[in-house]
Amino acid sequence: MGSRDAVSLILVVYRLTIPDTQACCRTNCVSTTPYWKRLIQTSKFIIIALRIRHLFKGEFNREPGPPFNIAESGRIFMQTSVRGMCGRFVRTTPIDQLIELFAIHEVDCDLPPSYNVAPGQPVLAITGGPERRLRCFKWGLVPFWAKDASIGSRMINARAETLAEKPAFRQAFKKRRCVIPADGYYEWRKEEDGKTPAYFYSATEEPFAFAGLYELWQTPDGGVLQSCVIVTTEPNELARTAHHRMPVILREHEIDLWLDDRVQDETALKALLKAIPAEAMRCHDVSTRVNSPRNDTPECIEPVRKHEL
Repeated sequence: MGSRDAVSLILVVYRLTIPDTQACCRTNCVSTTPYWKRLIQTSKFIIIALRIRHLFKGEFNREPGPPFNIAESGRIFMQTSVRGMCGRFVRTTPIDQLIELFAIHEVDCDLPPSYNVAPGQPVLAITGGPERRLRCFKWGLVPFWAKDASIGSRMINARAETLAEKPAFRQAFKKRRCVIPADGYYEWRKEEDGKTPAYFYSATEEPFAFAGLYELWQTPDGGVLQSCVIVTTEPNELARTAHHRMPVILREHEIDLWLDDRVQDETALKALLKAIPAEAMRCHDVSTRVNSPRNDTPECIEPVRKHEL
């Protein structure tokens, strides 16, 4: 449902709730509701309509992105279009290489490689400060105070500028930070004839270290749901060619500070949340196969020319 539909719904409810003055005149009836009360009721409906419109315009970090089909991803989120940056990424580096590259001490789980990781799916993330652990999280953060897990569908990205203020991320920013290894990510560039998917990856072809936050949420059956979110920031020159946001990519010397949960200095932490230089990245257009999470093959990252999309 879009913002126009939401406003239309409010107007319908308003018409059903507020007496029709003309109808009353035709039937010789008199409205028993004082004018000032009807004015207050109208104002309340207008405020509700504006709030709903604001929600559907992207209150929860949902920005323009690729169409997303829930049935294809297997997640239990409301059917919509995922609008986020980063909304899809690639994870293909083998576990043994990740252990060496990120100095991981303990591995809690393993996942098969994926050329098209989508929100709601399990992802690998590194936690733990000096003793780093590789763990599995569901992509889509569920705050510890949430009433149900459905809120995670709106929490795939977190803006670096507001981590310390947003209730959903404030505590995790202080105590539960993580690194999400990714070989690259996709973004959709708006053009006259539609959207063109592009693949962004490291100039050294080594995995990126996305800055992330994680949460532990108590499920109704007494279990624990581990979930995470990717932190985004203003883009560098290369990433800006496709989108006005990009994932925060930590450099090797920044990872220790980000993972150390003893560090709670907001100034020091926020200093890490900047775009890496454009020279450290590469990108090329890829096939529209990546539009569907069902397509998870090496062909997803192969370069294509415009007429081959």
